[in-house]
Amino acid sequence: ALACFAAFISGSQAVAQGNPKVAVYQIKDPANSGFAAQLQEQIRVAIVNTKKFSVFSRDFSSAEEENALVRDGRLTRNASNQQVQYEAVDYSVQGSITAATILTESTPPGKLFGISYAACTPQSLSLVANIPITDNGTGETLYAAPVTKTYQERCQAVNIATVTSDISNKLAFEFASQIFPMKAIQTLDQGRFVLNYGGNFLPVGTFVTVSTPAVAVETAGGSFSGFGTTLGQARVEQVQPDAVLVQMMCMPAVTVPLNAVATVDEKQKKQRCPKGKKRRK
Repeated sequence: ALACFAAFISGSQAVAQGNPKVAVYQIKDPANSGFAAQLQEQIRVAIVNTKKFSVFSRDFSSAEEENALVRDGRLTRNASNQQVQYEAVDYSVQGSITAATILTESTPPGKLFGISYAACTPQSLSLVANIPITDNGTGETLYAAPVTKTYQERCQAVNIATVTSDISNKLAFEFASQIFPMKAIQTLDQGRFVLNYGGNFLPVGTFVTVSTPAVAVETAGGSFSGFGTTLGQARVEQVQPDAVLVQMMCMPAVTVPLNAVATVDEKQKKQRCPKGKKRRK
């Protein structure tokens, strides 16, 4: 199974042509965090890492600012005195860091219960980013939930790159999975299958709930996409940049069909197996 997984991944490295185009605009920073430029670049990288979009970094504060320049014909000229052409994009990513709090304390050296301890400088960071994503074709906002992250380090400064990377990966995954749902792109034996997102978004140990593909249903009001049947819980066992190998958690393992849909189990806890099945260790 592992050999099949490796062979499958090695044959799927090329990014498909004609991917939807995404523009990542400058992130505003009313909280004066100083992280906006870094967050913009991390978001761009995270969306690139989904392998599902063509991504462009824009030096504008918003799509409206860029559109105004296009309408007025006031585009920047390059060294050869040619107007820079900004390609139309399908989705726009723009937003702001709305709150940022950094607390740094200082603990002097001392002794407790006869044990000496050195001086320590703990730091905590709380960051709130509101980064909506817009479908330029319909004007619909696809993602707008604020992302809140809190980090604490016992005796050192918080790694800002880790913070912005976590926010960016969450944003990219939530956005991409709305356009390209998480699904089984290859099925193996003994309840193993391959999902279409890589280890940046689904690290080893992640639990997902698996369902059969939804079946279209005709109703009095028209066609309805319907619902799939829940097959059970699975766990990410191995990862590659473009995909992950997943194992169903109950035995005997159910066969996972091609295009089965998976959703991340937000609680990340093992669930009970149905009567007559055993939990896989």
